Amino acid sequence: MRSQRTLWLLMVLPWLVAPNLQADSFAGAEWLRDTVFKGVPPGSVLSPKPVRQDHLSLTNIHTYFRKEIELPAKPVKALLDITGDDYYKFYVNGQFVVQGPEPGYPFAQPYYAIDISRFLDQGRNCLASHAYYHGLVCRAWNSGDNRSGFMLTLDLTFPDGSTAHYATDPTWKCLTSRTFSANRTFGYDTQFNENIDMRLEPIGWRENGFDDADWLVPLCGRQDHVFVKQITPPLEHERVEPALVKQLGAGHYFFDFGGEIVGHTRLRLHGSAGQVVTVRHGEELAGPFQVRYQMRCNCIYEDHVTLSGGGDLAEFYDYRGFRYLELSNAPAKPEVWVDVRHHPFDESASEFKSSDDLLNRIWDLSKRGIEMGCQGVFVDCPTREKGQYTGDTYLTALSQLILTADPSLARKALKDFQQSQRFDAGLLAVAPGSYRQELAEWSFCWVFLLRYYY
Repeated sequence: MRSQRTLWLLMVLPWLVAPNLQADSFAGAEWLRDTVFKGVPPGSVLSPKPVRQDHLSLTNIHTYFRKEIELPAKPVKALLDITGDDYYKFYVNGQFVVQGPEPGYPFAQPYYAIDISRFLDQGRNCLASHAYYHGLVCRAWNSGDNRSGFMLTLDLTFPDGSTAHYATDPTWKCLTSRTFSANRTFGYDTQFNENIDMRLEPIGWRENGFDDADWLVPLCGRQDHVFVKQITPPLEHERVEPALVKQLGAGHYFFDFGGEIVGHTRLRLHGSAGQVVTVRHGEELAGPFQVRYQMRCNCIYEDHVTLSGGGDLAEFYDYRGFRYLELSNAPAKPEVWVDVRHHPFDESASEFKSSDDLLNRIWDLSKRGIEMGCQGVFVDCPTREKGQYTGDTYLTALSQLILTADPSLARKALKDFQQSQRFDAGLLAVAPGSYRQELAEWSFCWVFLLRYYY
């Protein structure tokens, strides 16, 4: 038995030790940052306790970047290499393309390499990114370190065989968004609440023809990131409509999505300028058709949307885990849906049926819990902490591997905890993340998961 264990360890160790670093895929590209970071150097990657950084104003920073390009024909191939820190959402001609990267350390900065030819057309095309810097030491992000912004290269091949290369550079424009504001954090500082003022939103900034003459040239220049290709594929996204809509009174609406979902809420509203709509999310009810937004999981899911007076589409940037939604002081007939997100999950890869209806429902509930708990990492939960903990990861990964036979997320988790050895030879309990936490017995879960993965 000992020789068998030694054998599998010897076979796996080269994979563990290999740094998995790639050649620089961003040749000629500049890292673009918001001008609010001018003169602010990168800080330490990890903190021994969850305290706010010195530059208190540099938190919860939303930044818009854009550039328009002219193409002679629709490309047959369009290879996009893209990354950001802490996070970005990327659009082409107003269409959402991809979000990322998944949480990682700057010394192993993940990037996606994907083909986006279907989004591009002959003629004018707008490339746009909504980048986000969280700015607090927490379990969900490697943040509070002043590393921010995003970078991309785009290599095109046209039907006649000709090629073109584009990259982030000083010809891009940027704007510090004032649309999003916050007055509190929740989930152990992993998330800010989102008050959205549509009067401050530059409508159409992701589209061709938008006037960005007043926008600024972003800060340009590499930071100290070392790049690795993302182990996991991009998250899946699907539009989910509410299963039940009930009007409770004038401007008062209740929505039930039929089960726990994780995603970004979308509200299409037509009201008067300055009208403030209260938005409450929750997993439980406090009474009939009354959302319990002060949740048991250390989250207060109450936000406000201020209308511009035109037709507004309010898009919550960060994700929430919830089932119910309640609107107060809303205009007539609001359109509500959720951009639900999760790691790719093949529903048909596993099934269970029995003569016991309760057992079937338990299976469905558990399977859905695994699906919604895979958010680019194995999150402790999509509400309370959003961190990837070794113990939770071990249990969730076993189930996810059984349900889907997809090893990519488990492989990423193993790598994430392996990389945390830079800070603790015994592995950190949560990784990636800028909050240093050590739970000695949980380190053994990594070994068990490695063996199961192998």
